Amino acid sequence: MTTSNQHVPPNQWSRRQGIIILDPDDLDRLYDEGGKDIIRNREISALITPLDKNNEVVRNIIDAGLDREGVMLMQNPFYPDRYEEMSKAPQKFALEKYFITSTLCRHLGAKKITIEEIEKRTSSRVQTLKLEGRIAGGSGGITGQKEELDEVLRKLEMYHEFPGGEPNIKEAEDLLRRTRLIHDVELYTLIEMRKGTENRVQTRRLTIDLSDETNNLFQIIGNVSIPQYLTKIKASYKQVNNEKTEYRLTVLVEF
Repeated sequence: MTTSNQHVPPNQWSRRQGIIILDPDDLDRLYDEGGKDIIRNREISALITPLDKNNEVVRNIIDAGLDREGVMLMQNPFYPDRYEEMSKAPQKFALEKYFITSTLCRHLGAKKITIEEIEKRTSSRVQTLKLEGRIAGGSGGITGQKEELDEVLRKLEMYHEFPGGEPNIKEAEDLLRRTRLIHDVELYTLIEMRKGTENRVQTRRLTIDLSDETNNLFQIIGNVSIPQYLTKIKASYKQVNNEKTEYRLTVLVEF
């Protein structure tokens, strides 16, 4: 390749929404064996090993154990210097968005956050899981087939309880800007309804699409033609496209 530094990703986040890690031989083959779609793509960066550990983005990749040749990494839509393996990204990033939402509610002075319903949508079915109710220790139960609960559903905290308090509007707005969710209407409206000192909202039921930002990213990098010899990456593309999963929550927030 003709890039000036093939061991570090571009500084501009939009040029590295996908990162492919290759050994030098595989990189050279891109030109000759159907890899020009990757080379020309302005959103994907192809890096060769050994990676430059002095680069912050690369260090994050190494610390996460993702510095393996022959993998496709997907940029975290909320923290653009962090990455996840493509096949695991839909679950990981869905959890990330829920954790951000919970933190936002805490900044706004929430006393209780309760997940009332989870919708898991795939190409073949829609599964709705309902919270049975809070049980001792501040956790909840889910009705549904336990063997069907994936990483997202197993790790979601069904219930949070806080002392409550005055809303910290600055912290809340800073969080949404930092995580690139400032234009999320549902979340920013919650901030607006907690501003001021008169008649602030006391109860709010949110419907949160946990997969929207991840799906937007797939639209950008998910249609790239992958050469046959990059078998692991090609398999990840196929798995993600064939098993696309979306998550939606109904959450009750009490202040």
